[in-house]
Amino acid sequence: MASLTPPLHPKTSKGTLTALEKWVTESRSTGSDHPLTASKPLLWFSGPLGSGKTTILRELAQRCSKGNRLLASFFFSTHSTAGVNTDRYFVPTLAYQIATKIPGLWDFVSSVIQEDPDIFARPPEEQMLGLIFEPLERYLRYSTRHRYWWRRLKASVTSRGRWPEKLEQCTAFRKLYSEWWNRSIIIIDGLDECVGIKAQRHVIALMAWAGERRKFPLRFVALGPVENRNIVDAFHSAGRESHESLNIASNSYQREAEINTFVKDEFDRVKRSHPMAESISWPEDWPGEVAELLAKKAKGLFIYVSVIMAFIDNPSGNPVELLGWLISSLPAQNTADYTKLFSELDALYTAILHYQEGSIQDPQDILGLRKRVLHAMIFSGKEFRLVEELDKHLDERAGSVEVALRHLHSLIVFPQPPPSRSLPTEPVPNPLNPYPSDSVAKPQSKIWFRHKSLWDFLVSRERSEDMHQCVPVDTMSKIQRLEVGNGMDAIPDPLFWTVK
Repeated sequence: MASLTPPLHPKTSKGTLTALEKWVTESRSTGSDHPLTASKPLLWFSGPLGSGKTTILRELAQRCSKGNRLLASFFFSTHSTAGVNTDRYFVPTLAYQIATKIPGLWDFVSSVIQEDPDIFARPPEEQMLGLIFEPLERYLRYSTRHRYWWRRLKASVTSRGRWPEKLEQCTAFRKLYSEWWNRSIIIIDGLDECVGIKAQRHVIALMAWAGERRKFPLRFVALGPVENRNIVDAFHSAGRESHESLNIASNSYQREAEINTFVKDEFDRVKRSHPMAESISWPEDWPGEVAELLAKKAKGLFIYVSVIMAFIDNPSGNPVELLGWLISSLPAQNTADYTKLFSELDALYTAILHYQEGSIQDPQDILGLRKRVLHAMIFSGKEFRLVEELDKHLDERAGSVEVALRHLHSLIVFPQPPPSRSLPTEPVPNPLNPYPSDSVAKPQSKIWFRHKSLWDFLVSRERSEDMHQCVPVDTMSKIQRLEVGNGMDAIPDPLFWTVK
């Protein structure tokens, strides 16, 4: 459920990206003067939910890919292709990407599968040994044994210098092996969306184990929020000797300055590109001091200002009026509870969820229907791809849900094609290739939240108050009751919380 964000703003997160890239490119023997020791194969990239981690990781993946350093990637997600919210397809997906990334490796992977057709039913450790490490080691032996060199010499004579494809692949593989440490980067996003506490711990332990392989150690950059205590405990259990950590919130002053830059550029973009820009009476200094105010209220969370910009950049609305309404609806500066990281974000979500400007229906009716829609999205166990499906599920007349969700475009996104002009859509990355080029639009599979932080907000009674969503205790299964003790935000999966 990672945020559906645009590419990284060129003026933000430079320090974080520099640190990540240095860890990727440094040699294994790098001394301790570098803050991130490159000799450790696992890097835990953390930070508060909504701080822009996924966007940074996407940029890192693109840079690693361009530099021929990215070996594979996996994006745990509860809102797209079935199966990527568990660890079931974790190793097979990585194995497939690695086999297609390295020319000639697929032959060795295929032979392993032919020898052991049941390998996909085996534990993840055995899958990783059989589908990744064993083919790599077989390929290495094949490319270095004396018969290979004899065939290479013979081919160079008989083909007048043009080697057969297999020999060229072996040569390329030997070069890759000599540079393996810096060309074996695997990026993992959304650890908190891997369903199940045991599964999360298992994936983290598996990454630490895979990094200890002598010949082909795999290097992981794994993203997991610090709010998830299960992920924190799992990394601590893995041991400091196996991983480094980088927290995006370590420099709050720099983050505020970057958010301020982002906000000002976004306001300029809205003024230039809004469909009604020419007919809007823009105040001379718009937005004035509001940009700096929002940067302060964001408290280092890019999702805060991203939601605001999505809210005011409504094609059918007036950005000046929408911003004015929003500012008047939010707590004044320094009045929010600053002992709570998400106090300002909570106030923003509350304001937008209650927004009903221009509606001719009873406000309480719309608010009540919105709560029912959100409850259905979280607890029904169904995937809704059209608002008409929600109408039917809730036994509402046609068009009712569309009216209720009309002003929530900054919080909820919809599949393509759009169900209505009033309900915008955005492309969603393919979980098996979560970092495609920006020119490729991937259809989203279901109506879902723009960012996981909204889920966390809704399932917390303390944070969401009258918009709170929960499973009645008397309807819970035994496993649901057990997991409630660990916090619902640890399992952001509608199928798990289905009310039977």
